Amino acid sequence: LGKDLNNWQDDAKRGRAERFERSLKDDALDQLKASVRTSFYTPAPVVRAIYDALLDLGLAGNVIKILEPSAGVGNFIGLLPDELAHANVTGVEIDDTTARIAKKLYRGHTIYHKSFEKAPLAPNSFDVVVGNVPFSDAEGAPTGDWRKTVPSNVKHLHNHFILHALDKVRPNGLVALIVPTSTLNGTTSKSARQAIADKANFLGAIRLPESTFEKTAGTKTATDILFLQKRAPGEEAQHVAPWIETVEREIEGKKGDARVVIRKSVNEYFSQNPQRIIGQETLGGQYQNAYTIEFTGDLSRELPDRLRSMVQQAQ
Repeated sequence: LGKDLNNWQDDAKRGRAERFERSLKDDALDQLKASVRTSFYTPAPVVRAIYDALLDLGLAGNVIKILEPSAGVGNFIGLLPDELAHANVTGVEIDDTTARIAKKLYRGHTIYHKSFEKAPLAPNSFDVVVGNVPFSDAEGAPTGDWRKTVPSNVKHLHNHFILHALDKVRPNGLVALIVPTSTLNGTTSKSARQAIADKANFLGAIRLPESTFEKTAGTKTATDILFLQKRAPGEEAQHVAPWIETVEREIEGKKGDARVVIRKSVNEYFSQNPQRIIGQETLGGQYQNAYTIEFTGDLSRELPDRLRSMVQQAQ
């Protein structure tokens, strides 16, 4: 759908997109086009593996309150495991059409058609926050309602989402979010990592290959699954491993037939725990100079094993 909305050169795609446009109201099409550039819908095997990891980390209880801060059409709701079938899920989705679809599909849960920072969510009110946050290259500082929960020196929308999520989860509650690699690798995101570490324990992360979202979102981008546990006020930090700093590493790739080596900033956690990276670090992107991860195996088989190992280290 994303390709159809932004590329109507093909006659068949143009016809399908035009029929879809006629079904939308007001400015919903513009909203949907905008969300295509930042929203990557999560494949079912990844969702299931994340839930299994959360259960292994101790998520349990008679009444579980789950927050999905960028709900899309509700993949994380529809794929709730049997152990969490009784959970109450609150989803937040900024796109009108997508939010309406989620509301129709999951009437037993709460879906807000709002931007995350404007949704009426009380602090410390959820047992777990799970989802796939919007990605943005823009380095803007928090504005508006974001400033209530995000320090002024924290850049990038995806980092704002993480810190706002930590405000909403209860002490000892869990956060599992898919984020761009720049959250952990980026030198400009160090202030975000420090702000996160001031509130939560780092339980670990898994780096996913660039092919993860190729089928569901038509995009190639490496990502991380970030696991955190919020601390109570005054509680001593207990991070599973160092993760605030980055190190410069030589990353090898190819440009045509030529071998290329470029120094890239990589998070110290992945440098010390390469087994948490599913695939091979290399160079990619339009100019073959961006850090990425290539993997030719079966992610649905590999990810659960990597997550089980991560959970064992965290316990």
